[in-house]
Amino acid sequence: MIDEIQEYIRCQLGESRHPVLLSSFGKDSVLLLHLTIPIKNVPVVWFRNKLNVYAEKVIKDLNLTVYTYPPIDQYLLPNETGYTLVSEYSVGEARLPMLTDIVEGEGELELNPHRMGIFQYPWNLSLYGMKRCDSHPIIGRPLDQVMTLGPTRLVAPLYGLTDEQVFEMLDSLGVEPPKEDGDMHVNASTLAEIRSLEWDREAALTTFRQRYGFKETQPSGIAR
Repeated sequence: MIDEIQEYIRCQLGESRHPVLLSSFGKDSVLLLHLTIPIKNVPVVWFRNKLNVYAEKVIKDLNLTVYTYPPIDQYLLPNETGYTLVSEYSVGEARLPMLTDIVEGEGELELNPHRMGIFQYPWNLSLYGMKRCDSHPIIGRPLDQVMTLGPTRLVAPLYGLTDEQVFEMLDSLGVEPPKEDGDMHVNASTLAEIRSLEWDREAALTTFRQRYGFKETQPSGIAR
């Protein structure tokens, strides 16, 4: 299976002049990094406020060139079981939503204090670690394996894998998976404040899904 995915990645890279890999340094994107970098040492775009020790080690071990830039907007949405922080990043004139679920724990609600307008995204191919089974409640349906977003094609080489297969492949490659779950932990008082807000849940979700073209029954890509 590793060979098949790497051949798919090789074909995608062969058709692209300016590829990049989107990474959160979670288990999926770390697997994608270890499958892609031996083929071609592409640059990495990272969408978070600060790197953790694990991410810094991966960057050093793989000799990665990493770029990051502030979101154009950030806001909360209610989901089926709690709340999700949506961070919207400019990809040319289009927007790419990155989702982080809010859970109770030790921590504060971290928002990027900066904002960026239109970012002239220079990459025409963006590999990322999304899987078909990763559909989020606020999206409501699986996304396509290949989508067009502004100036780039979003391609998900791990699309057909399960979480179990990702862990198995990391183990077979001798790669230690990250211990963090990727959620944003906030203290109980902050979470209580969020819960006290008045939400028109259906209206908020409908607006979000329509904005990105997620309302259709069949996947059709990310809309502006």
